[in-house]
Amino acid sequence: MVLSEKAKATYDKLLKERDFHKMHHERVQRDKKKLNENIERLHALQSEYEKKFEELKEKYNFTMKEKMLIKIERDKLKAETQPKKEQLPQVEPKTGLSDGKRSKFTPFPEDETAAPKGGEQFNYKQTVLGKTQKGHSMAVCTVVFHPKKPIIGTGSDDTLWKIWTVHQ
Repeated sequence: MVLSEKAKATYDKLLKERDFHKMHHERVQRDKKKLNENIERLHALQSEYEKKFEELKEKYNFTMKEKMLIKIERDKLKAETQPKKEQLPQVEPKTGLSDGKRSKFTPFPEDETAAPKGGEQFNYKQTVLGKTQKGHSMAVCTVVFHPKKPIIGTGSDDTLWKIWTVHQ
């Protein structure tokens, strides 16, 4: 009996090993199939990228040729216009400033009109900050002073405009 039990144990052991190797072989075959599919997909992408690369290379070469032609034409035009420029009299641009520099901003005009009802004209330069008030939720981009009345208009990036009175 011992011999038959030993043979049965050996047989069971061999069946388990066979099943293990069979499962391992099936897993390896699945992985191999997946890898082959991935390789085929990568080959297709590579050929597609090579076509795109050739198209881009042609476009680049065309663009560089165009750029060189434009440079040649520009140099020809410079050579043609250089003698004509030398023949023209040199004229200085007229500016409102004496030092020849242009101002980025126009100066605030002096208002010489009379105030209404014979009173004094509003002088915004002599105003003093009395109190502050939150008016706009975003940056103020425009401030306009009324030329005769103590009124200021403001416009802001929050798309609102407001009118304020100023007390002297």
